[in-house]
Amino acid sequence: ARVLKLMNATLRYTWSAEFMSGTWERVLSSRVSDDHMRFMALCALAQGCKALSWFMFHDRDCWGDSPVGTHGHARPSLEVLRDVKKLACETIKGWDTLVPKTDLTIIYDLTSHQHSYLGDPSPCNDNALYIGEPFVDGEKCGQASLEYEGLFRVVEHVGRQAAVVDPVHSSAALSDAAIVLLPGSPVVHQKTAQALEEYVFGGGKLIVSGPWPGRENSGARIRFCGSAPAQVGEKVAFGRGYIWWVPAGLGSGQPELDSLDSISWLRNVLDRETPAPHVRAEPETDVSWVNWNDGKNMKSEGGVRTYIQPRNLLTAVLQEGPEDSVLFVLNHYPEASRASVSFADDRVTGLVDLETGESHQLASGAAGLDIDRKSARVYRVLREGK
Repeated sequence: ARVLKLMNATLRYTWSAEFMSGTWERVLSSRVSDDHMRFMALCALAQGCKALSWFMFHDRDCWGDSPVGTHGHARPSLEVLRDVKKLACETIKGWDTLVPKTDLTIIYDLTSHQHSYLGDPSPCNDNALYIGEPFVDGEKCGQASLEYEGLFRVVEHVGRQAAVVDPVHSSAALSDAAIVLLPGSPVVHQKTAQALEEYVFGGGKLIVSGPWPGRENSGARIRFCGSAPAQVGEKVAFGRGYIWWVPAGLGSGQPELDSLDSISWLRNVLDRETPAPHVRAEPETDVSWVNWNDGKNMKSEGGVRTYIQPRNLLTAVLQEGPEDSVLFVLNHYPEASRASVSFADDRVTGLVDLETGESHQLASGAAGLDIDRKSARVYRVLREGK
């Protein structure tokens, strides 16, 4: 989702050239399930990916478990490809014209990420972000990239969707931002700093999450937005706009371990300072499940453990176009969940499941939807007079 959002901001057409449909192993201990393939495809479409080119469509010399075997045998996963193609090309009207709606903006600044890679022994390993030496003004490299990645996750925990803006190349896109989150870094591109200062001074709202920028891309010192505010976490005026500074960062945790206090703080600020999200999905009750020793070698110790996930792992993305209005609801919990889905647009009257045809009427601006674990549902959005 994070990568697709950046692609949406920088490309004329967002698509995946290699969306894997097989695996790298021919002898498998277990196969990739069809529902997992469907879930991954719908997650990509929900976040603005307009086309999928399914790599590994048929078995070859070094991969297997593809939708089609080496002798042309169709496997069950081939139906997943057919279903997704039908959804985008037949069921949804004007698929290429749909645009995901977003509620706030996260800044992408290449200079901050360049600092991350200075000491990285394996910069191409996306699953192992290096954090450590060298330092810039006492701040570890890699920290800004960790914050950038985590902010998207925390924003979804509060039931909103973030757009991405790279001010070096598209500073004009800031003018429509309800509020902007800057992953804090000791070094920032000079054009990013200038664009953000102009945005806030003219009436914008900015949250700096992490170290306060002190240098620009040449290494020269800067006084970003005058200087760092003394009131940490509090609203501080700058020109006609406002700044909040959270030095510890909101997104520097780990998946499913993000700080509940950070999530609560961000939700309160956004609910107070910005319009209601276009759509918000939240579990009606806490979602829990039972694990053997929480998944860690506990069978030898005996017994099971009930785990309650206090964070919101539901995602709702509204996509609008001239011909259709579609809602994706994604359940990232490992357990089925009943989602309460609410809309800012009071003209929305109901939803129609595009797979089953089931209708859901809104009551008090919200609908209750049952979503299975690790799965996605897609709905047509109905409005008054349509």
